[in-house]
Amino acid sequence: MFASIGRCKGGGVHMSEDVWNELIPEGSHHVFYWFLPLPDYLAIPHATVTSFTYAHNMIDAIERLHSEGRCGEDVQLSVDSLHVSLRFWQERVQEYNPYDLDATFKVAKKAFPYDGNQTGDDTAGSLDRDVTVVEAAVIFEANLEPDEEALSDAFDKVIECIQRVQRAYNVITKEPVKIATRELLPFMVPMAHRLVNQADESWPDGLSAYMVNMGSIFGMRRYEDLDEEQLSALHIAIDREVSAFMAYADLRRQSGVALERLGDYRGAVLAAATAAEVLLDDLLMHLMWEEGMRPEDACGTFANERAGITRRVKVEYAGRIGGLWSLKDPGAISDWANKIASLRNRVIHGGHVPTLGEAREAEKCLNRLEEFIVNLLCSPPLVAKYPRTATALAGKRIEKQGLSTRRIRDLLENPEEPNWVETFARWRAATWRLAEESEQAEPDVNNADLLLVVHPDGADEWVLHDRATHKAARTNEAWSMLPEGQAASVRQVRDDLSRHQYKDAQCVAIIGVAGLRPVEDWVEQHRRIPMLGVMVNRIDHY
Repeated sequence: MFASIGRCKGGGVHMSEDVWNELIPEGSHHVFYWFLPLPDYLAIPHATVTSFTYAHNMIDAIERLHSEGRCGEDVQLSVDSLHVSLRFWQERVQEYNPYDLDATFKVAKKAFPYDGNQTGDDTAGSLDRDVTVVEAAVIFEANLEPDEEALSDAFDKVIECIQRVQRAYNVITKEPVKIATRELLPFMVPMAHRLVNQADESWPDGLSAYMVNMGSIFGMRRYEDLDEEQLSALHIAIDREVSAFMAYADLRRQSGVALERLGDYRGAVLAAATAAEVLLDDLLMHLMWEEGMRPEDACGTFANERAGITRRVKVEYAGRIGGLWSLKDPGAISDWANKIASLRNRVIHGGHVPTLGEAREAEKCLNRLEEFIVNLLCSPPLVAKYPRTATALAGKRIEKQGLSTRRIRDLLENPEEPNWVETFARWRAATWRLAEESEQAEPDVNNADLLLVVHPDGADEWVLHDRATHKAARTNEAWSMLPEGQAASVRQVRDDLSRHQYKDAQCVAIIGVAGLRPVEDWVEQHRRIPMLGVMVNRIDHY
Protein backbone atom coordinates (compact mmCIF):
# COMPACT_ATOMS: atom_id res chain seq x y z
CA MET A 1 0.00 0.00 0.00
CA PHE A 2 1.21 3.52 -0.71
CA ALA A 3 -0.06 6.95 0.26
CA SER A 4 0.36 10.38 -1.31
CA ILE A 5 -0.73 13.86 -0.33
CA GLY A 6 -1.52 17.05 -2.24
CA ARG A 7 -4.00 19.89 -2.75
CA CYS A 8 -7.13 19.93 -4.89
CA LYS A 9 -9.79 22.47 -5.85
CA GLY A 10 -13.31 21.85 -7.04
CA GLY A 11 -15.38 18.71 -6.97
CA GLY A 12 -15.03 15.27 -8.44
CA VAL A 13 -12.33 12.68 -8.09
CA HIS A 14 -9.47 14.11 -6.07
CA MET A 15 -6.43 12.65 -7.79
CA SER A 16 -4.16 14.36 -10.30
CA GLU A 17 -4.79 13.65 -13.98
CA ASP A 18 -1.70 11.43 -14.26
CA VAL A 19 -2.69 9.36 -11.26
CA TRP A 20 -6.29 9.17 -12.46
CA ASN A 21 -5.21 7.93 -15.89
CA GLU A 22 -2.91 5.37 -14.34
CA LEU A 23 -5.60 3.99 -12.06
CA ILE A 24 -8.27 3.90 -14.78
CA PRO A 25 -6.44 2.80 -17.94
CA GLU A 26 -9.52 1.66 -19.82
CA GLY A 27 -13.10 0.61 -19.33
CA SER A 28 -15.62 1.84 -16.79
CA HIS A 29 -15.12 1.91 -13.05
CA HIS A 30 -17.37 2.43 -10.08
CA VAL A 31 -16.55 5.36 -7.82
CA PHE A 32 -18.28 5.74 -4.49
CA TYR A 33 -18.14 8.92 -2.41
CA TRP A 34 -18.83 9.22 1.32
CA PHE A 35 -18.86 12.33 3.49
CA LEU A 36 -17.77 11.69 7.08
CA PRO A 37 -17.81 14.29 9.90
CA LEU A 38 -14.82 13.81 12.21
CA PRO A 39 -15.30 13.82 16.00
CA ASP A 40 -12.42 16.33 16.42
CA TYR A 41 -11.23 19.14 14.19
CA LEU A 42 -8.03 18.63 12.19
CA ALA A 43 -6.20 21.82 11.20
CA ILE A 44 -5.33 20.39 7.79
CA PRO A 45 -5.57 23.06 5.04
CA HIS A 46 -8.90 23.06 3.26
CA ALA A 47 -9.02 20.84 0.13
CA THR A 48 -5.91 18.87 1.07
CA VAL A 49 -6.08 15.44 -0.55
CA THR A 50 -4.49 12.20 0.62
CA SER A 51 -4.61 9.09 -1.59
CA PHE A 52 -4.03 5.44 -0.70
CA THR A 53 -3.73 2.32 -2.82
CA TYR A 54 -4.45 -1.07 -1.28
CA ALA A 55 -3.21 -4.38 -2.63
CA HIS A 56 -5.79 -7.15 -2.50
CA ASN A 57 -4.75 -10.66 -1.56
CA MET A 58 -4.94 -12.71 -4.80
CA ILE A 59 -6.11 -15.87 -3.01
CA ASP A 60 -8.91 -13.95 -1.30
CA ALA A 61 -9.99 -12.52 -4.67
CA ILE A 62 -10.10 -15.97 -6.28
CA GLU A 63 -12.05 -17.41 -3.36
CA ARG A 64 -14.51 -14.55 -3.67
CA LEU A 65 -15.06 -15.31 -7.38
CA HIS A 66 -15.73 -18.95 -6.52
CA SER A 67 -18.22 -17.94 -3.83
CA GLU A 68 -19.98 -15.75 -6.41
CA GLY A 69 -20.07 -18.54 -9.02
CA ARG A 70 -17.82 -16.59 -11.38
CA CYS A 71 -14.85 -18.97 -11.48
CA GLY A 72 -15.39 -19.71 -15.19
CA GLU A 73 -15.41 -16.09 -16.31
CA ASP A 74 -12.50 -14.42 -18.06
CA VAL A 75 -11.72 -12.05 -15.21
CA GLN A 76 -8.53 -9.98 -14.97
CA LEU A 77 -7.46 -9.89 -11.30
CA SER A 78 -5.32 -6.86 -10.56
CA VAL A 79 -3.24 -6.74 -7.41
CA ASP A 80 -3.71 -2.98 -6.90
CA SER A 81 -7.48 -3.12 -6.92
CA LEU A 82 -8.73 -0.57 -4.37
CA HIS A 83 -7.89 3.12 -4.36
CA VAL A 84 -8.99 5.52 -1.63
CA SER A 85 -8.79 9.29 -1.86
CA LEU A 86 -9.57 11.63 1.05
CA ARG A 87 -10.30 15.32 0.68
CA PHE A 88 -10.51 17.40 3.86
CA TRP A 89 -13.20 20.06 4.07
CA GLN A 90 -13.21 22.68 6.82
CA GLU A 91 -16.67 23.97 7.66
CA ARG A 92 -17.85 26.50 10.23
CA VAL A 93 -21.07 25.63 12.05
CA GLN A 94 -23.01 26.62 15.12
CA GLU A 95 -23.61 24.28 18.08
CA TYR A 96 -21.96 21.31 16.36
CA ASN A 97 -23.22 17.84 17.17
CA PRO A 98 -21.30 14.94 15.55
CA TYR A 99 -24.61 13.13 15.00
CA ASP A 100 -26.11 16.21 13.28
CA LEU A 101 -25.75 15.83 9.51
CA ASP A 102 -26.35 19.47 8.58
CA ALA A 103 -22.65 20.28 8.22
CA THR A 104 -22.00 17.01 6.41
CA PHE A 105 -24.74 17.55 3.80
CA LYS A 106 -23.61 21.16 3.45
CA VAL A 107 -20.17 19.92 2.39
CA ALA A 108 -21.66 17.24 0.16
CA LYS A 109 -23.68 19.86 -1.70
CA LYS A 110 -20.58 21.98 -2.21
CA ALA A 111 -18.58 19.00 -3.48
CA PHE A 112 -20.63 18.36 -6.63
CA PRO A 113 -21.26 21.04 -9.30
CA TYR A 114 -24.88 20.02 -9.83
CA ASP A 115 -25.72 21.54 -6.46
CA GLY A 116 -22.70 23.68 -5.80
CA ASN A 117 -24.61 26.91 -5.18
CA GLN A 118 -26.44 25.51 -2.18
CA THR A 119 -23.77 26.44 0.33
CA GLY A 120 -25.99 27.57 3.15
CA ASP A 121 -25.34 30.46 5.52
CA ASP A 122 -21.61 31.01 6.09
CA THR A 123 -22.10 33.80 8.60
CA ALA A 124 -19.90 33.12 11.62
CA GLY A 125 -21.07 33.83 15.14
CA SER A 126 -19.18 34.03 18.43
CA LEU A 127 -20.14 30.48 19.35
CA ASP A 128 -19.34 28.94 15.97
CA ARG A 129 -16.73 26.24 15.66
CA ASP A 130 -14.76 24.63 12.88
CA VAL A 131 -15.62 21.12 11.78
CA THR A 132 -13.65 18.78 9.55
CA VAL A 133 -15.64 16.73 7.06
CA VAL A 134 -13.79 14.18 4.96
CA GLU A 135 -14.94 13.55 1.41
CA ALA A 136 -13.77 10.03 0.58
CA ALA A 137 -13.71 8.61 -2.94
CA VAL A 138 -13.11 4.91 -3.54
CA ILE A 139 -12.41 3.52 -7.02
CA PHE A 140 -13.46 -0.07 -7.69
CA GLU A 141 -12.31 -2.12 -10.65
CA ALA A 142 -15.11 -2.62 -13.11
CA ASN A 143 -14.74 -6.39 -13.20
CA LEU A 144 -15.41 -6.60 -9.46
CA GLU A 145 -18.65 -4.70 -9.16
CA PRO A 146 -19.11 -4.02 -5.44
CA ASP A 147 -21.87 -5.79 -3.61
CA GLU A 148 -23.04 -4.78 -0.14
CA GLU A 149 -20.22 -6.63 1.58
CA ALA A 150 -17.55 -5.19 -0.69
CA LEU A 151 -18.97 -1.70 -0.18
CA SER A 152 -18.86 -2.18 3.58
CA ASP A 153 -15.27 -3.41 3.39
CA ALA A 154 -14.35 -0.38 1.31
CA PHE A 155 -15.98 1.92 3.85
CA ASP A 156 -13.89 0.26 6.57
CA LYS A 157 -10.81 0.98 4.47
CA VAL A 158 -11.88 4.62 4.28
CA ILE A 159 -12.09 4.77 8.07
CA GLU A 160 -8.70 3.05 8.33
CA CYS A 161 -7.17 5.69 6.04
CA ILE A 162 -8.73 8.50 8.07
CA GLN A 163 -7.39 6.94 11.27
CA ARG A 164 -3.89 6.85 9.78
CA VAL A 165 -4.14 10.55 9.01
CA GLN A 166 -5.45 11.30 12.50
CA ARG A 167 -2.67 9.34 14.23
CA ALA A 168 -0.05 11.07 12.07
CA TYR A 169 -1.69 14.42 12.89
CA ASN A 170 -1.36 13.61 16.60
CA VAL A 171 2.33 12.77 16.17
CA ILE A 172 2.94 16.17 14.55
CA THR A 173 0.72 18.37 16.75
CA LYS A 174 0.45 16.37 20.02
CA GLU A 175 -3.27 17.20 19.98
CA PRO A 176 -5.33 14.44 21.68
CA VAL A 177 -7.45 13.74 18.62
CA LYS A 178 -10.41 11.42 18.98
CA ILE A 179 -10.06 8.68 16.38
CA ALA A 180 -12.91 8.25 13.89
CA THR A 181 -14.78 4.94 14.08
CA ARG A 182 -18.05 3.62 12.73
CA GLU A 183 -19.49 3.90 16.21
CA LEU A 184 -18.64 7.62 16.49
CA LEU A 185 -20.18 8.48 13.13
CA PRO A 186 -23.84 9.33 12.58
CA PHE A 187 -26.02 6.33 11.85
CA MET A 188 -26.05 7.46 8.19
CA VAL A 189 -23.79 9.61 6.01
CA PRO A 190 -24.25 11.10 2.51
CA MET A 191 -23.08 8.87 -0.33
CA ALA A 192 -22.84 9.26 -4.11
CA HIS A 193 -22.08 6.72 -6.83
CA ARG A 194 -21.05 7.11 -10.44
CA LEU A 195 -19.71 4.95 -13.25
CA VAL A 196 -16.78 6.65 -14.96
CA ASN A 197 -13.99 6.14 -17.49
CA GLN A 198 -11.04 8.28 -18.59
CA ALA A 199 -13.08 10.53 -20.84
CA ASP A 200 -16.14 10.80 -18.61
CA GLU A 201 -16.85 14.16 -16.95
CA SER A 202 -20.31 13.26 -15.68
CA TRP A 203 -21.34 13.72 -12.06
CA PRO A 204 -23.51 11.67 -9.74
CA ASP A 205 -27.21 12.27 -10.16
CA GLY A 206 -27.66 13.00 -6.46
CA LEU A 207 -26.91 12.02 -2.91
CA SER A 208 -28.18 8.96 -1.12
CA ALA A 209 -27.87 7.80 2.48
CA TYR A 210 -25.40 5.12 3.53
CA MET A 211 -26.23 3.32 6.78
CA VAL A 212 -23.07 3.29 8.86
CA ASN A 213 -23.91 2.11 12.33
CA MET A 214 -27.36 1.48 13.73
CA GLY A 215 -25.91 1.65 17.23
CA SER A 216 -25.47 5.40 16.75
CA ILE A 217 -29.20 5.97 16.99
CA PHE A 218 -29.34 4.82 20.62
CA GLY A 219 -29.86 8.42 21.72
CA MET A 220 -32.96 8.65 19.52
CA ARG A 221 -34.69 5.67 21.11
CA ARG A 222 -37.74 6.02 23.30
CA TYR A 223 -37.12 4.46 26.68
CA GLU A 224 -39.66 3.00 29.07
CA ASP A 225 -39.56 4.50 32.57
CA LEU A 226 -38.03 2.35 35.29
CA ASP A 227 -40.66 0.37 37.15
CA GLU A 228 -40.95 0.34 40.95
CA GLU A 229 -38.67 -2.68 41.33
CA GLN A 230 -36.01 -1.09 39.16
CA LEU A 231 -36.28 2.22 41.01
CA SER A 232 -35.81 0.40 44.29
CA ALA A 233 -32.75 -1.39 42.92
CA LEU A 234 -31.41 1.93 41.63
CA HIS A 235 -31.56 3.55 45.07
CA ILE A 236 -29.86 0.52 46.62
CA ALA A 237 -27.08 0.64 44.03
CA ILE A 238 -26.57 4.37 44.63
CA ASP A 239 -26.05 3.66 48.34
CA ARG A 240 -23.57 0.87 47.54
CA GLU A 241 -21.08 2.81 45.45
CA VAL A 242 -18.12 1.33 47.38
CA SER A 243 -19.57 -2.15 47.73
CA ALA A 244 -18.05 -5.34 46.40
CA PHE A 245 -18.39 -5.82 42.65
CA MET A 246 -19.43 -2.20 41.94
CA ALA A 247 -16.01 -1.42 40.47
CA TYR A 248 -16.39 -4.51 38.29
CA ALA A 249 -19.82 -3.36 37.12
CA ASP A 250 -18.46 0.08 36.21
CA LEU A 251 -15.53 -1.40 34.27
CA ARG A 252 -17.96 -3.68 32.43
CA ARG A 253 -19.98 -0.58 31.54
CA GLN A 254 -16.82 1.19 30.39
CA SER A 255 -15.91 -1.75 28.17
CA GLY A 256 -19.38 -1.75 26.62
CA VAL A 257 -19.26 1.99 25.93
CA ALA A 258 -15.84 1.68 24.31
CA LEU A 259 -17.05 -1.18 22.12
CA GLU A 260 -20.58 -0.15 21.18
CA ARG A 261 -20.51 3.65 21.39
CA LEU A 262 -16.91 4.69 20.67
CA GLY A 263 -15.53 1.92 18.48
CA ASP A 264 -12.46 1.88 20.73
CA TYR A 265 -11.61 -1.83 20.55
CA ARG A 266 -8.34 -1.43 22.44
CA GLY A 267 -10.08 0.40 25.25
CA ALA A 268 -12.88 -2.18 25.26
CA VAL A 269 -10.44 -5.09 25.64
CA LEU A 270 -8.40 -3.38 28.35
CA ALA A 271 -11.52 -2.44 30.31
CA ALA A 272 -12.89 -5.99 29.94
CA ALA A 273 -9.59 -7.48 31.12
CA THR A 274 -9.46 -5.14 34.10
CA ALA A 275 -13.11 -5.89 34.89
CA ALA A 276 -12.41 -9.63 34.88
CA GLU A 277 -9.48 -9.28 37.28
CA VAL A 278 -11.46 -6.98 39.58
CA LEU A 279 -14.36 -9.46 39.57
CA LEU A 280 -12.06 -12.37 40.45
CA ASP A 281 -10.14 -10.46 43.13
CA ASP A 282 -13.28 -8.95 44.68
CA LEU A 283 -14.80 -12.44 44.79
CA LEU A 284 -11.77 -13.97 46.51
CA MET A 285 -11.48 -11.09 48.95
CA HIS A 286 -15.16 -11.26 49.83
CA LEU A 287 -14.89 -15.00 50.47
CA MET A 288 -11.85 -14.45 52.70
CA TRP A 289 -13.61 -11.63 54.55
CA GLU A 290 -16.66 -13.80 55.14
CA GLU A 291 -14.39 -16.57 56.43
CA GLY A 292 -13.18 -14.14 59.11
CA MET A 293 -9.63 -13.87 57.77
CA ARG A 294 -7.62 -10.87 58.94
CA PRO A 295 -6.13 -8.51 56.35
CA GLU A 296 -2.67 -9.28 57.72
CA ASP A 297 -3.23 -12.96 56.86
CA ALA A 298 -4.94 -12.39 53.50
CA CYS A 299 -2.54 -9.83 52.05
CA GLY A 300 0.15 -12.37 51.12
CA THR A 301 -2.20 -13.91 48.54
CA PHE A 302 -2.28 -10.59 46.67
CA ALA A 303 1.32 -9.50 47.22
CA ASN A 304 3.09 -11.85 44.82
CA GLU A 305 3.37 -9.84 41.63
CA ARG A 306 5.22 -12.62 39.84
CA ALA A 307 2.37 -15.10 40.21
CA GLY A 308 -0.50 -12.62 40.24
CA ILE A 309 -4.04 -13.37 39.19
CA THR A 310 -3.13 -16.57 37.31
CA ARG A 311 -1.78 -18.26 40.44
CA ARG A 312 -4.80 -17.17 42.45
CA VAL A 313 -7.13 -18.68 39.85
CA LYS A 314 -5.23 -21.96 39.96
CA VAL A 315 -5.02 -22.20 43.75
CA GLU A 316 -7.62 -20.19 45.65
CA TYR A 317 -11.10 -20.69 44.22
CA ALA A 318 -11.88 -24.35 43.56
CA GLY A 319 -11.35 -25.39 47.17
CA ARG A 320 -13.73 -22.70 48.35
CA ILE A 321 -16.61 -22.71 45.86
CA GLY A 322 -15.94 -25.67 43.54
CA GLY A 323 -16.28 -25.52 39.77
CA LEU A 324 -13.81 -25.93 36.92
CA TRP A 325 -10.95 -23.44 37.36
CA SER A 326 -8.56 -24.96 34.83
CA LEU A 327 -6.77 -22.61 32.47
CA LYS A 328 -6.65 -25.33 29.79
CA ASP A 329 -9.89 -27.31 29.93
CA PRO A 330 -12.76 -25.74 27.94
CA GLY A 331 -14.89 -23.44 30.06
CA ALA A 332 -15.34 -19.90 31.32
CA ILE A 333 -11.92 -19.78 32.98
CA SER A 334 -9.94 -20.97 29.95
CA ASP A 335 -11.95 -18.51 27.82
CA TRP A 336 -10.93 -15.73 30.20
CA ALA A 337 -7.28 -16.82 30.09
CA ASN A 338 -7.09 -17.16 26.30
CA LYS A 339 -9.50 -14.56 24.97
CA ILE A 340 -9.24 -11.81 27.58
CA ALA A 341 -6.05 -12.05 29.66
CA SER A 342 -3.80 -13.20 26.81
CA LEU A 343 -5.29 -10.62 24.43
CA ARG A 344 -4.80 -7.91 27.05
CA ASN A 345 -1.11 -8.85 27.33
CA ARG A 346 -0.69 -8.57 23.56
CA VAL A 347 -2.31 -5.14 23.62
CA ILE A 348 -0.22 -3.83 26.53
CA HIS A 349 3.14 -5.40 25.77
CA GLY A 350 3.01 -5.75 22.01
CA GLY A 351 0.92 -2.75 20.97
CA HIS A 352 -1.63 -5.04 19.29
CA VAL A 353 -4.78 -3.29 18.07
CA PRO A 354 -7.72 -5.69 18.61
CA THR A 355 -10.21 -6.33 15.87
CA LEU A 356 -13.93 -5.84 16.32
CA GLY A 357 -14.31 -9.62 16.49
CA GLU A 358 -11.70 -9.93 19.24
CA ALA A 359 -13.28 -7.14 21.27
CA ARG A 360 -16.75 -8.66 20.98
CA GLU A 361 -15.46 -12.10 21.94
CA ALA A 362 -13.74 -10.58 24.99
CA GLU A 363 -17.05 -9.02 26.02
CA LYS A 364 -18.85 -12.36 25.63
CA CYS A 365 -16.17 -14.14 27.66
CA LEU A 366 -16.51 -11.55 30.43
CA ASN A 367 -20.26 -12.19 30.60
CA ARG A 368 -19.64 -15.95 30.66
CA LEU A 369 -17.17 -15.52 33.53
CA GLU A 370 -19.73 -13.61 35.59
CA GLU A 371 -22.42 -16.18 34.80
CA PHE A 372 -20.07 -19.02 35.80
CA ILE A 373 -19.37 -17.43 39.19
CA VAL A 374 -23.00 -16.53 39.86
CA ASN A 375 -24.11 -20.09 39.03
CA LEU A 376 -21.63 -21.44 41.59
CA LEU A 377 -22.64 -19.00 44.31
CA CYS A 378 -26.35 -19.66 43.77
CA SER A 379 -26.08 -23.36 44.59
CA PRO A 380 -27.80 -24.06 47.95
CA PRO A 381 -24.59 -25.32 49.68
CA LEU A 382 -22.71 -22.14 48.79
CA VAL A 383 -25.60 -19.87 49.68
CA ALA A 384 -25.46 -21.49 53.11
CA LYS A 385 -21.65 -21.31 53.34
CA TYR A 386 -21.17 -17.78 51.96
CA PRO A 387 -24.53 -15.99 52.33
CA ARG A 388 -22.99 -12.49 52.40
CA THR A 389 -20.94 -13.06 49.24
CA ALA A 390 -23.81 -14.71 47.40
CA THR A 391 -26.11 -11.86 48.35
CA ALA A 392 -23.57 -9.21 47.31
CA LEU A 393 -23.15 -10.58 43.78
CA ALA A 394 -26.43 -12.35 43.08
CA GLY A 395 -28.98 -11.07 45.57
CA LYS A 396 -31.85 -10.68 43.09
CA ARG A 397 -31.28 -14.10 41.60
CA ILE A 398 -31.23 -15.69 45.04
CA GLU A 399 -34.62 -14.17 45.77
CA LYS A 400 -36.11 -15.20 42.41
CA GLN A 401 -34.88 -18.80 42.80
CA GLY A 402 -36.25 -19.04 46.33
CA LEU A 403 -32.78 -19.49 47.84
CA SER A 404 -33.19 -16.74 50.42
CA THR A 405 -33.02 -18.92 53.53
CA ARG A 406 -34.02 -17.98 57.04
CA ARG A 407 -30.35 -17.63 57.90
CA ILE A 408 -29.91 -14.96 55.22
CA ARG A 409 -33.01 -13.12 56.40
CA ASP A 410 -31.77 -13.29 60.00
CA LEU A 411 -28.37 -11.97 58.98
CA LEU A 412 -29.94 -9.07 57.09
CA GLU A 413 -32.09 -8.17 60.10
CA ASN A 414 -29.48 -8.82 62.81
CA PRO A 415 -28.49 -5.52 64.49
CA GLU A 416 -25.27 -7.13 65.68
CA GLU A 417 -24.08 -7.64 62.10
CA PRO A 418 -21.65 -5.00 60.83
CA ASN A 419 -22.57 -2.96 57.80
CA TRP A 420 -21.49 -5.40 55.08
CA VAL A 421 -20.81 -2.82 52.40
CA GLU A 422 -18.72 -0.42 54.46
CA THR A 423 -16.97 -3.09 56.53
CA PHE A 424 -15.88 -5.11 53.52
CA ALA A 425 -14.76 -1.95 51.69
CA ARG A 426 -12.46 -1.11 54.62
CA TRP A 427 -11.23 -4.74 54.81
CA ARG A 428 -10.42 -4.73 51.09
CA ALA A 429 -8.59 -1.39 51.32
CA ALA A 430 -6.56 -2.60 54.31
CA THR A 431 -5.66 -5.85 52.54
CA TRP A 432 -4.44 -4.03 49.44
CA ARG A 433 -2.43 -1.57 51.55
CA LEU A 434 -0.71 -4.43 53.36
CA ALA A 435 -0.11 -6.28 50.09
CA GLU A 436 1.64 -3.19 48.72
CA GLU A 437 3.23 -2.10 52.02
CA SER A 438 6.73 -1.93 50.58
CA GLU A 439 5.53 0.90 48.35
CA GLN A 440 3.66 2.79 51.09
CA ALA A 441 4.94 5.87 52.91
CA GLU A 442 6.06 5.48 56.51
CA PRO A 443 3.75 6.89 59.22
CA ASP A 444 4.78 10.35 60.42
CA VAL A 445 4.24 11.07 64.10
CA ASN A 446 4.39 14.80 63.40
CA ASN A 447 1.28 14.53 61.20
CA ALA A 448 -0.61 12.17 63.52
CA ASP A 449 -3.80 13.05 65.40
CA LEU A 450 -4.20 12.22 69.07
CA LEU A 451 -7.27 10.18 70.00
CA LEU A 452 -8.68 9.13 73.37
CA VAL A 453 -10.42 5.78 72.97
CA VAL A 454 -13.01 5.02 75.65
CA HIS A 455 -13.78 1.29 75.96
CA PRO A 456 -17.10 -0.11 77.24
CA ASP A 457 -15.40 -1.40 80.38
CA GLY A 458 -14.30 2.15 81.24
CA ALA A 459 -10.65 1.73 80.25
CA ASP A 460 -8.92 4.54 78.40
CA GLU A 461 -6.47 4.14 75.55
CA TRP A 462 -4.43 6.92 73.96
CA VAL A 463 -3.79 6.46 70.26
CA LEU A 464 -1.85 8.27 67.53
CA HIS A 465 -3.53 8.17 64.12
CA ASP A 466 -1.76 9.00 60.83
CA ARG A 467 -4.65 9.50 58.43
CA ALA A 468 -2.42 9.65 55.36
CA THR A 469 -1.08 6.12 55.83
CA HIS A 470 -4.13 4.71 57.66
CA LYS A 471 -1.87 3.60 60.51
CA ALA A 472 -2.35 3.89 64.27
CA ALA A 473 -0.30 3.17 67.38
CA ARG A 474 -0.77 3.39 71.14
CA THR A 475 0.98 6.18 72.99
CA ASN A 476 1.47 7.11 76.65
CA GLU A 477 -1.26 8.66 78.76
CA ALA A 478 -1.52 12.27 77.67
CA TRP A 479 -3.57 14.11 80.31
CA SER A 480 -0.50 15.96 81.48
CA MET A 481 0.19 17.16 77.94
CA LEU A 482 -3.17 18.96 77.64
CA PRO A 483 -3.73 22.58 78.65
CA GLU A 484 -5.95 22.79 81.74
CA GLY A 485 -9.04 24.04 79.90
CA GLN A 486 -8.74 21.50 77.12
CA ALA A 487 -8.19 18.67 79.62
CA ALA A 488 -11.40 19.63 81.45
CA SER A 489 -13.41 19.60 78.22
CA VAL A 490 -12.01 16.21 77.16
CA ARG A 491 -12.78 14.73 80.61
CA GLN A 492 -16.37 15.97 80.35
CA VAL A 493 -16.83 14.29 76.94
CA ARG A 494 -15.16 11.12 78.21
CA ASP A 495 -17.46 10.95 81.25
CA ASP A 496 -20.53 11.48 79.06
CA LEU A 497 -19.49 8.59 76.82
CA SER A 498 -18.99 6.31 79.83
CA ARG A 499 -22.41 7.14 81.24
CA HIS A 500 -24.11 6.17 77.98
CA GLN A 501 -22.64 2.65 78.31
CA TYR A 502 -22.14 2.13 74.57
CA LYS A 503 -21.60 -1.46 73.46
CA ASP A 504 -18.70 -0.41 71.27
CA ALA A 505 -15.67 1.71 72.05
CA GLN A 506 -15.90 5.42 71.31
CA CYS A 507 -13.18 7.96 70.66
CA VAL A 508 -12.47 11.65 71.18
CA ALA A 509 -10.23 13.58 68.81
CA ILE A 510 -7.82 15.99 70.53
CA ILE A 511 -6.38 18.91 68.56
CA GLY A 512 -3.07 20.71 68.92
CA VAL A 513 -1.05 18.26 71.00
CA ALA A 514 2.52 17.50 69.92
CA GLY A 515 5.53 15.70 71.30
CA LEU A 516 4.00 12.25 71.79
CA ARG A 517 5.66 9.08 70.51
CA PRO A 518 4.22 5.62 69.80
CA VAL A 519 4.91 2.90 72.34
CA GLU A 520 4.37 0.08 69.82
CA ASP A 521 4.79 -0.58 66.13
CA TRP A 522 2.33 1.17 63.86
CA VAL A 523 -0.56 -1.09 62.80
CA GLU A 524 -3.59 -0.81 60.51
CA GLN A 525 -6.00 1.80 61.86
CA HIS A 526 -8.91 -0.58 62.43
CA ARG A 527 -6.98 -2.36 65.20
CA ARG A 528 -6.89 0.73 67.40
CA ILE A 529 -9.67 3.05 66.34
CA PRO A 530 -13.42 2.39 66.82
CA MET A 531 -15.85 2.76 63.92
CA LEU A 532 -13.18 1.78 61.40
CA GLY A 533 -13.71 -1.94 61.82
CA VAL A 534 -13.04 -4.40 59.01
CA MET A 535 -13.82 -7.82 60.47
CA VAL A 536 -17.09 -9.61 59.75
CA ASN A 537 -17.03 -10.97 63.33
CA ARG A 538 -16.34 -7.45 64.68
CA ILE A 539 -13.18 -8.61 66.47
CA ASP A 540 -10.98 -5.76 65.28
CA HIS A 541 -9.01 -4.92 68.42
CA TYR A 542 -6.15 -7.43 68.23
